[in-house]
Amino acid sequence: LPLMLEAGGGSIVNVASEAGLRGSAAGLAYTTSKHAVVGLTKSTSFMYA
Repeated sequence: LPLMLEAGGGSIVNVASEAGLRGSAAGLAYTTSKHAVVGLTKSTSFMYA
């Protein structure tokens, strides 16, 4: 992130599944990890917006 801030912008691409947005019966650990990716990305965007 420091280099992106210095450059004036950039993109971070994360890959999660539908389970990261809506939940899933695919398993607790899988769904939790996908929610974590989505949540980390959203929180980071607020911190650096």
